[in-house]
Amino acid sequence: MEGQTRMFRIIAAAFAVGMAAYCTAAEERIMSKAVTISPLDVKAENLGGTVARGGQGSLVFDSSEASPKGAEFFFVRYAFTIAREGLYRLSFETDMRERGLSDYSYVIDNGKVQELVFTRLVGQGRSARESCRLEQLSAGEHTLEVRFLPAQRVRAMNRITEDYEGHRVRIHAIRLKPEQPPVDDAKREALAPHVALRRGERIVLMGDSITDEENYPGHLARIAKAAFPDSGILWFNAGISLNRTCDGAERLERDVLALRPTRVVVNYGVNDAMQMTPDAFAGYFETIVQRLREKGIGVICLTPTGFHAERFPEGWFVYTRDQASALDRTAQYEAGAMAKIAKKHGCLYVDALGTLSHCDLPRDRLMGNQWHPNAEGGRMIALAILRSLGFTHADIQRTGDGADLEYWKMLEQVPEVKHEDYRSEARIIGKPERKLIAAASYTRNLVCLFSADGSEIAQVPVGHHPLGLDYSRALDELYAVCQGAARVDVIDVKSFKLKGSIQMDDDQYPAGISLAGDDRAWIGCSQGVAEIDLRARKVLRVVAVGASVQSVYAVKGANTVLAGTSKGVAVVDTAAGKVAKWVPIDCVCGFAELQGNEVAAIDTCYWRLHVLSAPGFEVKRTEQAPVRSRAIARDAAGLWAGDWQNHSIVRIPLPSGQVQRVAGVEFPLSIAVIEETAR
Repeated sequence: MEGQTRMFRIIAAAFAVGMAAYCTAAEERIMSKAVTISPLDVKAENLGGTVARGGQGSLVFDSSEASPKGAEFFFVRYAFTIAREGLYRLSFETDMRERGLSDYSYVIDNGKVQELVFTRLVGQGRSARESCRLEQLSAGEHTLEVRFLPAQRVRAMNRITEDYEGHRVRIHAIRLKPEQPPVDDAKREALAPHVALRRGERIVLMGDSITDEENYPGHLARIAKAAFPDSGILWFNAGISLNRTCDGAERLERDVLALRPTRVVVNYGVNDAMQMTPDAFAGYFETIVQRLREKGIGVICLTPTGFHAERFPEGWFVYTRDQASALDRTAQYEAGAMAKIAKKHGCLYVDALGTLSHCDLPRDRLMGNQWHPNAEGGRMIALAILRSLGFTHADIQRTGDGADLEYWKMLEQVPEVKHEDYRSEARIIGKPERKLIAAASYTRNLVCLFSADGSEIAQVPVGHHPLGLDYSRALDELYAVCQGAARVDVIDVKSFKLKGSIQMDDDQYPAGISLAGDDRAWIGCSQGVAEIDLRARKVLRVVAVGASVQSVYAVKGANTVLAGTSKGVAVVDTAAGKVAKWVPIDCVCGFAELQGNEVAAIDTCYWRLHVLSAPGFEVKRTEQAPVRSRAIARDAAGLWAGDWQNHSIVRIPLPSGQVQRVAGVEFPLSIAVIEETAR
């Protein structure tokens, strides 16, 4: 009997311990769940009529006002209950990729105002805003106040120099998630002896639309997880379309460092290539890298993908072949600068541009359009990044995807590419002559001047991407339209130095110039054609065309300007301020004055001259251009042209002379003849 009693006590004790363990485990499961707050369960707010209750329980808030009348900021207030004391991270679920939405902050229990950081894990459809720090919360009731501060309004077009537009917020859910204290990075275990990654790393991918679109980030996270399933690595996408390095430097603290990364992939250059010189790009890029390295963060410098020069898909392009090829050269200069910066700061360097350009696959197989990689291009870039981190053939084999191995083998055969250095230096060699040939290098940002026999006289640095030259004999000034800098630089032909600039709006992308008198000129731009006062150095007006203008020709003695666009030639009546008619010629990016009342419209699809004659400007005849050039000018003896394929200035004696190479200029997309100057 006593033995049975003892046995009963043992069983009962074991049962009690088991039940306690079961209850404790159940309690742990219950307590470990996130606390969810409905965005519509508002306890107090001052949003007024600006707030709407969206579908599926979403809070939708739009306001053009910075703050409500008589208050410092807009706010909404919530109440919530925590069942167990601990560390929690606050998370706001918002629209996918949340492009065009404003920032906001929060306060818990009247404490310190905290910022929320935009968080998007690679491969997850919906994005979130998370608190920058963990909150130590006691069990019981708490208040949460979300604040929409005037300084957090959404910016127009993601450009940091533009004015604020207003508040625009979408909140689908609010959660407080229990979290463990962060792991000391030094204590993280290595994935494998040959791989430079550790378990539980937090890797942020920052950049422009190349990153934002997730073609390479998706493959990167997929392959790494397949190779090391228990790595616990978190991949964050911090790419924003239209961003440049200056935007990245401005948002580094808020969108990257706030995510507490152990490693950051920095990928910029496509938008920068259009809007800033390689030197300016390198300055901003090094600022980003240096700030990351000062925090002890590992950095991977990923070069831009560059620009595919062919029409892509068939029949469609944004940049013509000459301009796309020139932009690709600019991207090469950026890549060369990135290689030096990576070496200087002890970073990994991955050459996406060199990889896509020199692997065994045609470049159009890897590109979704002229500058964005497609899914296969993203696969190749992801593999290149992983290779730089020490991944091997055996690691890639674990994905079970035959295409991964096929691309890996091609990647192993890609040679190291040394990109050229960018240089744009002032140089004066000779003296002004009565006749000069001026050619603008689109990539070197130089206006180069030569004598009629091709002897170099001078080279003058100008703003980014000069795309248009013309000369005023009355003022003895040469005008260089700088598309990337959104200005017209004025060159004194006596001294071969800049003497001023005419600034245009940042979003006008000027291209082409044609004088309409001693002190007036017309310039093509994204909105139409702009009239410029050369003496006053200002824009007088813009006549809308309905398409982005790539080239202009002011008809002498008439109120008519021809504007070349991708959809045809607009004949603009400048007196009436409107388009009088359209001449259906595709992709006109240049004009050349011929004899009499004839002018050639140069299409850059097929490099043909479509000869138009005043006053009706119907197509009189079409002939093949003697050289592939959008830049053609004439003198009494013949034509001068910029041969962008062979990087040279050529002369074509009339009526049908042989093309003669005169001088070398890299990507000469603009040309002008300066005769009988008044010096």
